[in-house]
Amino acid sequence: MKTFIRRRRTLGLAALAAITVSAGCTDLTGDLGGAVVSGLTIEDTGGGTVVTVGSSGSVSGTLTVARNAQRPMAILLRSANGSVVLPGINETVRVTITNPNVASWAAVGGGTGTLRGHTAGSTSMTVDVIQSGTVEYTSPPIPIQVN
Repeated sequence: MKTFIRRRRTLGLAALAAITVSAGCTDLTGDLGGAVVSGLTIEDTGGGTVVTVGSSGSVSGTLTVARNAQRPMAILLRSANGSVVLPGINETVRVTITNPNVASWAAVGGGTGTLRGHTAGSTSMTVDVIQSGTVEYTSPPIPIQVN
């Protein structure tokens, strides 16, 4: 299993920042009185939701990418009521791909990353929210299909 870590960046894509500000973002773990992460959405560069992980742990959708291709995406952490939750200073988001021979994740910054397809097949990814070295949230496996 290969792990990639995306650290919080102060400068992000303008579109992602606009979504985040308008959604009323808060801290990840509630230690500052904000909302706790209980789900997420993964969006493509056009802003369309590709995968949703609900607060109950249900996964809706599959990440797809062609073999030897790249697909830019953004992971938006969500509270139980669906509002966007931003990582704080000591908080990171870690993406783990179960089989990195099939697909990989490369963090770009500003809340985005690139899913890369290597070999035709299926695998999955999980998203962890880490605060000061402690995992505060782990998503269920999110399916990935490489065609």
